[in-house]
Amino acid sequence: MKTTPIRKTALALALTAAFPALAQSNAAASTTLTPVIVTANGIPTRDSDATYASEVHDRAMIEASGAASLTDYLAKNTSLNVMPSSGNKNAPLLDMRGYGTESGYQSLVVVVDGYRLNNIDQVSAYLGGVPIDAIENIEISKGSGSVAFGDGAMSGVIQIRTRARNGVSVSAMTGSRGAQDINVSAGVSSEFVDLSANANNSKQARLSSPDVTGHLDGSDNRAERVDLTLKPVTGLKLFLGGGNVNADTRYVAALTPQQFAADPGQNGGNTYNHQHYRSSQWRAGAEYALTDRLTARYMHNSEDKDSEFLAPYVYRYNYNYTSDEVSLAYRSAAFDLTGGVQTFNGERRGTSNVTSKDNTSVYLQGVYRFDALSLSAGARRENVEYDYQPAAGTKLNGDHNLNAWDLGVNYRFSERWSVFANLNQAFQAPDIDRFFDGLGGFNGFIQPATSRNFTVGVNRDTAKHRLRVATFYSKLKNEIYYDTQLNFGTNTNIDKSHKYGLEISDRWQAFDNLSLYASYTYTRAIIDEENSGAGSLAGKDLPGVPRHGVNLSAMYQPWAGGTLTLTHAWRDSAYAISNFSNDNSLHRQSIYSSTSVSLRQRWKNIEGFVGVDNLFDRQNGMWVYATYTPEPVNVYPVDFRRTARVGVKVDLF
Repeated sequence: MKTTPIRKTALALALTAAFPALAQSNAAASTTLTPVIVTANGIPTRDSDATYASEVHDRAMIEASGAASLTDYLAKNTSLNVMPSSGNKNAPLLDMRGYGTESGYQSLVVVVDGYRLNNIDQVSAYLGGVPIDAIENIEISKGSGSVAFGDGAMSGVIQIRTRARNGVSVSAMTGSRGAQDINVSAGVSSEFVDLSANANNSKQARLSSPDVTGHLDGSDNRAERVDLTLKPVTGLKLFLGGGNVNADTRYVAALTPQQFAADPGQNGGNTYNHQHYRSSQWRAGAEYALTDRLTARYMHNSEDKDSEFLAPYVYRYNYNYTSDEVSLAYRSAAFDLTGGVQTFNGERRGTSNVTSKDNTSVYLQGVYRFDALSLSAGARRENVEYDYQPAAGTKLNGDHNLNAWDLGVNYRFSERWSVFANLNQAFQAPDIDRFFDGLGGFNGFIQPATSRNFTVGVNRDTAKHRLRVATFYSKLKNEIYYDTQLNFGTNTNIDKSHKYGLEISDRWQAFDNLSLYASYTYTRAIIDEENSGAGSLAGKDLPGVPRHGVNLSAMYQPWAGGTLTLTHAWRDSAYAISNFSNDNSLHRQSIYSSTSVSLRQRWKNIEGFVGVDNLFDRQNGMWVYATYTPEPVNVYPVDFRRTARVGVKVDLF
C-alpha cells in the first residue's frame, strides 16, 4: 500500500521522537548552544540582540545534514521555498515570505563573501558553483537588509560565507544514478598571511530517462576558488581572490500532469534543455584600521560569464559585471556606525541587443546600545539606470531614484528573553527582461516595486534551547509579475498587494548527544488591486506561495565520532505558478515532502559518510500554468526518486 504524505510525515516525527530513548544511555559532558552572530545591517550582532529576524546555519549543521549540494541544503534544511528553475537545480528558484516561486528570487539578495550572485535579467542566482564543502555558514535575514544590500532585498538577504583553510583535505563521493563529487581543499594561516584554495568536480544524479536525442539529464560542474589575505603591518589587510565555474547541464523539460502521474521519470517526448555555463570572477581590496575604533575598507569585484543554450533552442548571452564599495565602520562599546558608497555595472550582450543595468548608492546604518535596549536606524539612496541598444532600431534609456530605510528596536528582559520590532522599506528595480513582452517586443520601462515590512518577534535562549518566534506584515506597491493572458505574455505591475505570516523555529540540545530542530512558517500573499492585466485580480492569492512549511531534523551521536541525522521538509499545496485567477479546476502545485537520513563516522583524520535522500520515494514536482501550451498546466519533476550516496574525506595534514 502506498504511504500517504500524512503517514510519511508522522513516521518522520515518530523517528525523531524515538531518539531521546537512545540518547539517555549515551550521555557525556554537558553541551550548550553557542551564540550566533548576524550581520544583515553590516554590524556584527548576537542574533538575540538583533533588531530584525534571522536564521543561521553553521558548519556543523551543514556537515551533519549530509546534503549533496547548496541547493539541496536550502531546500531541505531551511525555511525557504526552493524549486529548480524549469528543472535546473544549479540556478534554483528561491522564495521567502510569500513572493512566489516564479520570481521570489528577485526579491531576495544572495551574496557569497559579500559578492552578489543576483543577475540583471530573469536568470536566478547560480548556486551550482558554490561547493557545499566550502561553506562556513549561511545567514538568512528576513524582512531586513535593504539598507546594506539595496536593490532586491524586499524579502531579505541570504549571506553565504566560505571557510578559511589550514591544511589539506580530499573528499570523494559516489551515488546512485551516476552522482559523483570530488573535492580538494588546502590552506595555510599565519600571522602575516591567510591562503585557501578549493577545487570541486561534481556530477548530479541522472534521474530521468534519455530524451529524444538519447541524452540524459544532469549536470557536470567544475569550480575552483582561491582567496589570499595579506597582513603586512598591524591594522592592514590586503585581499585578493578569484574563481572559475564551468558547467555542462541538461535539465528536464515539463511533463503533462497525466505523464507525471504515470511516470515522472519519463522524457515526455522532449529534448532536454542543454546549457554551457562559464563564469570567471576576481576580487581585490584592502582594509585598514585608522584608529582602534575606525576602519576603512575597499572592495572591487569583476565577473565575466557566458550562458550558451544548444538545445532545443540555440542562443547565447555574455555578461560582464563590476562592483565597487568604499566603506567606513566605527565600533565602540555603545555605538556602531557603518556607511559607504556602492556601485554596480551590469551588461548583457546578445545577438539582437545590448542591455545594461547600473546601480549607484550611498548608505548609512547605525546601532546604539544602552543597558538592555538596542536601537538601530539606517537609510539608503540608490540610482538605477537602464540602457537598451538594439541591433536595429532606437536606443532607449531610463532611470529610477529609490530609497530604503530601516528602523529597529530590541529589548532584553534577561539573558533568556528578548523582544524586537523592525520597520523596513525596500525596493526592487525591474530586471532588464521585464521590458519585453512574450513576443520579444519592447513594452516599456515598468515601475519598480516597493515594500514596507513590519516584523515583531521574541527570542528565548537557554543553555539547551534557542527559540525564535516572529510575525510579519508587508505592504507592497507595484509588485512585478508576468501576465500570461495579456498580449501573449506581458511584464507589468500589481498596483497594491500585501503579505503576512508567522515564523517559528526551535533548536533544542535535548541531550549531550542529541540535537533537535523544528521550524514552521505560515504565509499569506494577497493581491489588493491590479488594473493593468487582462482581468481584475483583487482578492486573489499570489500563486506559487504555500501557506504552511515545516522543517524537522534530529542529529544523534550514538557513539564516539558518529553522527546520525534525520531531516524532513514539507511544503503545503499552492496555486500553480502563473495561475493568478486561482482557478481550482486546474491542477494545483502538489505538496512537497522529502525525508533524508545520513550517517557520518570520524576515525582520526578520516571521515566516512553514507546517506539516503527522499527516503520514502515521494514524487515531487513543480506545477506551472501556461495558456500557450496544449495542456493548461505543465509539471517539472523534482526530487521524485530515492537516491543513495557514500563518500569519504581524508585530512592529509
